[in-house]
Amino acid sequence: MVTKGIYFILAIGLFLLSGCAKKDKASADITETYTIRKQVNIKKLKSKKLTESLAIEFLPFHYQNTTTHIKSIGELLNNQFEEVVSIEKDIEIASKPGHFIGYKLEEYPDLRKTNWMVRLFLDNDIFSNTDYYYTNGFKIELIVPGLNKSPINKIFPAFKNSDIEFCGFSITQNIYTPTNPDTRVILLGDRPFAAFLTIGQFRETWHLPKAVYFKSELKLGVVGPSSLGQQVQTSIHEIEPVGWQNQINNDIVIDYQILFKKGLYNSSLIDLNIIANGNIGTIFNKFGGGIDLRFGHFTPFYSGPLSFIEYVNPAGHLQYWIFFKAKGNLVAYDATMQGGIFNKENPYTLAANDLNRFVLDASIGIALYYNNIGIEYEHYYLSPEFKGARHFGWGSIKASLAF
Repeated sequence: MVTKGIYFILAIGLFLLSGCAKKDKASADITETYTIRKQVNIKKLKSKKLTESLAIEFLPFHYQNTTTHIKSIGELLNNQFEEVVSIEKDIEIASKPGHFIGYKLEEYPDLRKTNWMVRLFLDNDIFSNTDYYYTNGFKIELIVPGLNKSPINKIFPAFKNSDIEFCGFSITQNIYTPTNPDTRVILLGDRPFAAFLTIGQFRETWHLPKAVYFKSELKLGVVGPSSLGQQVQTSIHEIEPVGWQNQINNDIVIDYQILFKKGLYNSSLIDLNIIANGNIGTIFNKFGGGIDLRFGHFTPFYSGPLSFIEYVNPAGHLQYWIFFKAKGNLVAYDATMQGGIFNKENPYTLAANDLNRFVLDASIGIALYYNNIGIEYEHYYLSPEFKGARHFGWGSIKASLAF
């Protein structure tokens, strides 16, 4: 009797389990195999509603681009969790392999999202023990939340369904002098004195599945005495440069700049990308392309931008790398040597046929980031920009702070 009772109970249990399984399959068709990739954003994918809880791995600093194949949403995405977030809400699932599934940052307060970031760039040729050509420059970028709604963004191309987007403002000043800035005599065949000052707005977007990045920027300003190049250089030199009376005169600066990157190989140890850039406007007209390579310990670039941009890790996270860049540039126009497009009255400029139309620039550097702060040093090489010019180099310090 006992044996028959056990069989009877097992039979009822199997019947109930099979009924539940059929009901679950009817309410949510989740037995198909999907390709799941953990990322920071959910786009408008084909949705299948689920009401059960889902465990999601939270690895804010280690997007390893891993892919997991599962047959039911209830399965865990990975056995090695650093932090597990349990949610109970509608989940969006990719309708085909290769799309992303993840979580929206704004929906989960546990993910500490960075809203603002400041980037400061300081350039000077003192790092090459020179004091001529591109002798000093600075740029400040401020990433501002909500600026993606600006109407100016309509002129900035971006990837459709971008996974990450940053928008911000910039201030830039560049200063140029001939090989001897301490003479009032015009040095024929040398670079003229020149400087420009601009304000701008930029947009950066990442498309993570295709491993591509796009930055575009519009700058407006002035080239000439109104850019305050003479005042800045005089304030940082013990001996005042006296040749600024011969600088390129005031003219309008309109500069539209684009930068494109495509990942060829990206991991937490090696990052290899191809790059392309271009400037169109009244200050520069040039286009270039090359490679960008780095080695170290870091968040892969196309697993999202540098991790400190989006998150602050209370436990602390250290990233470091050595990098190398090289690209060739085709130069059509350079107002810092040829003068402005609208104002042709200048004490001295270089003729168009004096410019070298192909210029090589390369750099090597080192970077160190901890949590939401980072610093980089990059040393540049530039091949001669005009006939009779020297090979040239300068150093650049970049500091970043997210808050």
